[in-house]
Amino acid sequence: MQTKQYAIWSKLNTSFNVERPKVTFSNTSYVRNVYVASRKYNRTNRLHFITLRFELLRPFDNDYTMSYYVYELLSNAYKRTFVEFHSGFCDIFTTDNIFTEMVKESYNRTPVSQRPMKVLKCPMKPGSYTFDDMKLSLMDVPDNFPFNQGRLFLNCTHKGNIVSSGYVDVELRKVD
Repeated sequence: MQTKQYAIWSKLNTSFNVERPKVTFSNTSYVRNVYVASRKYNRTNRLHFITLRFELLRPFDNDYTMSYYVYELLSNAYKRTFVEFHSGFCDIFTTDNIFTEMVKESYNRTPVSQRPMKVLKCPMKPGSYTFDDMKLSLMDVPDNFPFNQGRLFLNCTHKGNIVSSGYVDVELRKVD
């Protein structure tokens, strides 16, 4: 069985960073105690890990929609681009090509005794969830991605109601 390599440098000498994540809103009738943070692997390596913790108060299924919007950094301002995608909440764990492995691997590192569900599946039951040290594989980023630096905005909605929203700064860089 082949595993993905999570390294800051790819064969094409590209680095990928996710920094400064922030939750801008969370509806406390759906989710509470939302915590998101980013940290470096070490001082000499630029790779950042994301930690996400939250408590679900209701079961989450594909009635919840995840929306992703990419903004490009131009002249010290973030401008919305044509890149956006939407998926059902459960599709993140089953069919999404970019985030599936990252989320599943992070959840499986949490001790079974501390998980609300033994295996991450849909619908997600109410309870406290922890996703530590998530890192995006360079293999998951499309080779022809058109932007080097920007911000990824995320919204989670349920039947028109905003459940949670936030953003994370991203950077793709060719290294000499």
